[in-house]
Amino acid sequence: GNRRVDRDIDFFTNAVFRATGAQLPVVDKPTGGANVVNFTLHKASVAKEDNWAVTFPSANRMEIHGTEMSCRWEMNRILEEHCGYVACCPGPHGTHYGNARDILLERVRYTGSASFCLERYQWREDAGWERACGGKRLELDSEQSAFGAGFHHHALWKILPVEKYGKDPWREKVMPMIDGKRQVPKHSNMCWQPCFSSSVVDDEIVKNVSAWIEKHPDTRVVSLGQSDGEGYCRCPDCVKLNGGTGKKSVFLPRFENWSNAYYAFVNRIARRLHEKFPHLVFGCNSYVGTTDPPDFRLEPYVLAHVTEDIYQSRDPERDAKKDALLRAWNEKSSMLGVYDYAYGMIRYAPPRLYTALAAKSFQRKRRYPALNQFFAESSSFDGEGPKRWISYRFLFDVNRDYETEMNRWCRACCGAEAAPHLREYYRAWEDFWMGEAVAKTPWYRTVNDEYCDFWNPNWVFALDEGTMARARAALEKTLAAAARSGDSEQRVRAERLRLYHEYYEARICCSGRETATTGGRITTPEQTVAFVDSLSGEMGRAYRTLRERTDAICALRYAEPPEETGSDTPARAASRWQGMVESFRVASYDNYFLSLRGMGGVCTFRDDPSVRAAVGRAASAPTTAEPFRSLFAKMYEDVPRPDVVVASGDTREQDLAKWAAVGHNAAVVANGERGFAMQAKKTGWTASGKGIEGVAISTYNHNTARPHGKCALTVRHMNSGSPESVHVYTYVDIPTPGEYEL
Repeated sequence: GNRRVDRDIDFFTNAVFRATGAQLPVVDKPTGGANVVNFTLHKASVAKEDNWAVTFPSANRMEIHGTEMSCRWEMNRILEEHCGYVACCPGPHGTHYGNARDILLERVRYTGSASFCLERYQWREDAGWERACGGKRLELDSEQSAFGAGFHHHALWKILPVEKYGKDPWREKVMPMIDGKRQVPKHSNMCWQPCFSSSVVDDEIVKNVSAWIEKHPDTRVVSLGQSDGEGYCRCPDCVKLNGGTGKKSVFLPRFENWSNAYYAFVNRIARRLHEKFPHLVFGCNSYVGTTDPPDFRLEPYVLAHVTEDIYQSRDPERDAKKDALLRAWNEKSSMLGVYDYAYGMIRYAPPRLYTALAAKSFQRKRRYPALNQFFAESSSFDGEGPKRWISYRFLFDVNRDYETEMNRWCRACCGAEAAPHLREYYRAWEDFWMGEAVAKTPWYRTVNDEYCDFWNPNWVFALDEGTMARARAALEKTLAAAARSGDSEQRVRAERLRLYHEYYEARICCSGRETATTGGRITTPEQTVAFVDSLSGEMGRAYRTLRERTDAICALRYAEPPEETGSDTPARAASRWQGMVESFRVASYDNYFLSLRGMGGVCTFRDDPSVRAAVGRAASAPTTAEPFRSLFAKMYEDVPRPDVVVASGDTREQDLAKWAAVGHNAAVVANGERGFAMQAKKTGWTASGKGIEGVAISTYNHNTARPHGKCALTVRHMNSGSPESVHVYTYVDIPTPGEYEL
């Protein structure tokens, strides 16, 4: 009679039928002397709801004792151990059901649980496939996410919206004091924190969260995570609460340490809410200025979320720092979580694999038992093969053997004969990401930041033809072996891997790495000519292939019907996949591809005769990829430009939709008061602020220089979100106020 368990039973009986041909009847009460599996449900806290037990009260009766969450884990175990079930990837044709004549269970009491028992959640995942892999998420819907009902959210700005609390009479009691004044933040959702010493802030948070819980009584987790970025209150009481200012974070020394003030504030709020709602668990973020643990322990119902990029552990020094951070936190918190920046697609073109490193990272649980929760900020993409599956396997049981699990996935995916070749295919990509060549690129310098810079594409210069050929050869052998001996589903999965690989190859070719310097820039007229010519040659062909393969991938249907996966929200899963498709489609043509950065060289050397001739050839060649052909055709037109000047302090939003950026060098002026302005030198236009139609300009932490000298400023020219848009993402050196080349 439990909706979730009923769906899980439907999933189980369907999987048993697919593996054995046997149809298991589902009844309310057992009859006769047939073997019976009976479910006994109980409720448990978030920390214990993954526990289950199996007993055999009689010769023909098996009892599964668990919660509505954990009964599924015994069903998964039976299918995996006795049928060979493997959920290789989401969607139709994604599951290997195995082949078994009988399912024989020894009549021995069994108990089980999950290693990371609070949550095992990878972003943008199909809910049914996630559950088939042993994943678990506590954020149930978008409304909960919007409020911050989950472990990992930047939630304080949602609980205390600036639209209300940035105005009188709240401003002086809630907003942060910076430079002696209570500041209303420029961005409502980031770079500011409320006053951590204010009793009014405490009261308002308790009131607002209580009202939410009363309307949503099923909520079990509430985030008290700070807003993204810094912006800490420096009023005398907050400074006193923090034990002073000027202390640097031990683990991220470029940030000032505000851990004592923040975590004292979190403990106060959690204690008050715990009295009213003792079932709640509270999340908070070990992040930037609050990375270090405080001088005191957190309350036992507060989970600290340590942010990291697991890939960074390939660097021994960085790995030692991470281990020291977890060790320090393990002494201060009863519950720990990990927030991982596990980006592959849509930020990286070849599969970004480091599965052995990930498995080893999860096994830290053995040393630090407080580790109980995991969230990955990433995107689901089957082309990365076993990456997310391996994470789920080790999050559920850290005692698994890595090689055994990798071989299990490869055999299930494309068949026993193809398995060694498929293993070699993904090993080629893993060797690339773990190799020395990528460690020499500018991208790798961010290994000591909060996460590796997923906006920086310079890793592509480490790719050599040997790696590409090795991967292609292994894939061809996989396809041939699957065609010879794989079952029908394995052959479909093998062909799908071909589609993903051709997408990767095209995207890598579109990077422009053959015509740019290692820094990703076009610096000479000769490089510019080579770049422009390539757009009507090999790169032009690659762009067409990229579009075709992207459309084919986007056409795949990933949200399975509930009887296939046990998904409790098939409609929502389909909606999430559609959103992912649109993000993926735009990203496939996005300007973190170096080829579009090459347009900077075209702009710089536009008056060079050889460049002008190359542009003319490309504009008339039918093989030139779009949107470049259209841009080149208009490049030398005499386009009238609007006379737009925004004086200092002027907040008017100007319409720059007709601005033709091509052919105009630009500069950025960093200004402590206004943040920045953008100016096209040849015409004298200036634009500042946000919300400008046609041209969107934004900054992140624009008053703080990053350790590698980059301020994350972006300038984007958009065309209604169309794949034809040109998005220019530019990192600009802004260590001090002044004028800098864009």
